[in-house]
Amino acid sequence: MNGAPEPPLFTQRFQELTIPEKETFKLVAKVTGNPVPEVTWLRNNKPLGKSPNIKETYDGENITLEIKNADSEVDSGDYKCTASNPVGKASHGAKVTVDVPRVTFTKKLPEELSVDEYRVLELTCETSHTMSTTWWYNDKEISGMDHREVIEEGRVHKLVIKKTSVTDEGTYKCTVKNQSTTCTVQVKRKHNFVLLFFLFLR
Repeated sequence: MNGAPEPPLFTQRFQELTIPEKETFKLVAKVTGNPVPEVTWLRNNKPLGKSPNIKETYDGENITLEIKNADSEVDSGDYKCTASNPVGKASHGAKVTVDVPRVTFTKKLPEELSVDEYRVLELTCETSHTMSTTWWYNDKEISGMDHREVIEEGRVHKLVIKKTSVTDEGTYKCTVKNQSTTCTVQVKRKHNFVLLFFLFLR
């Protein structure tokens, strides 16, 4: 090892990517470090398996992952490149979406749903392919960054509210491409029995 030890550092990073099915895509990065870092690839937090369609190259600085004949069911997901040496570790990731011409909802949301106040509300639908969907509440897009949690598990798409309140009442919609599924949610209020009891005693 020549020079001072340096932890790995990504000097070039790959970006989020959407590509058509059956196409080839490349994720390219550059890394520095002393000693030369070891590099590993993960897809959805699992080591990338060996496949004739997957080619990994790394010369100690330039990192390339090439995937041919992209399959929406296999190759869509969160890709992460991790570089490590005895001094430290660095990682970089981005989402890859393999697009298909047509997607349908194979399991739709219920048309109506009633839930007790303060209980968990979970809305679930499924798509014909592994695709990102968008959730809406009264026609406003849900970010998933507030009390409403958006979960994507392959073809299964969930919207979860851990503690439902009356303000969560309304129309929920999940959309993908030009398809949508809608559910009207009613929240049943909890009566304040203590207050009712005192009123009864008077």
